[in-house]
Amino acid sequence: MTDSSWKEVVQSLKAAMVPDRDVLIRATLEEAAGKPLAVREARKRLFLLTEAAVGGAPRLIAIEGHAIVCLISLSDLVQVLAGPPPSLADVMEKVLTKRSRPAKTET
Repeated sequence: MTDSSWKEVVQSLKAAMVPDRDVLIRATLEEAAGKPLAVREARKRLFLLTEAAVGGAPRLIAIEGHAIVCLISLSDLVQVLAGPPPSLADVMEKVLTKRSRPAKTET
């Protein structure tokens, strides 16, 4: 998922009347944020986590195995909550653009 596409997906789901919408929103955020870090590891990487969040990539922190906290920039949160959902044309354009790009290979 691209850095900003998660926001469009969440905005779309926010406006959609689909069953299990909360589960889909959670799954989208988890996919965008990656594996949750333990608090101890998050403390070591706090600067990097906040830089990623400000750059549009949410991050997850697991609290003693009982809860997960989502670190997200305030501007992204406001955009998701207050912004209008993307149009179908916007979503389709992103999907087509994503499919036309070659897959990234890890080095």
